[in-house]
Amino acid sequence: MAATVPMSVAMEVMNRELPVRRKEPFPPRLITRRMARRAGVERELDEGEHRAVAWVSHFGYGGAMGAVYGLVDERVRARLPRAVRGMPPVVLDVAQGVAFGLGVWAASYLGWLPAAGIMKPATRQGPATNAVIVASHVVYGAALGWIAGAMRRRGR
Repeated sequence: MAATVPMSVAMEVMNRELPVRRKEPFPPRLITRRMARRAGVERELDEGEHRAVAWVSHFGYGGAMGAVYGLVDERVRARLPRAVRGMPPVVLDVAQGVAFGLGVWAASYLGWLPAAGIMKPATRQGPATNAVIVASHVVYGAALGWIAGAMRRRGR
């Protein structure tokens, strides 16, 4: 969940910088609102509650994906070519995390979200929204890789 903090900050800051006419509904809130509608509880939540549920679900998903990363991190690292494994550990940690973060973005915004009818695929999103979401997943992955690597080196 810790890697979701810098991702969320980056997402908020980048979204604020978009020209007003280019802003689209922000994905974590959009996803949560649509899921609440499907569950039949959308009208039971006020705006503050919608916002809170969106943040909780956003951090929960980030934490769940971080747990998946923890399960595959060392297995992936062991299969990397020797030349790549020879990179400075922090560089390798961050690069591997960024690759994972981009994979989470692709699986979500090109995969299960459109397949479930929750969002249109990223290929049909506005370029500004895509840029913010992709960049925020890069930040998430970099933070995740760095945190996991630091924990690994400390024996946790």
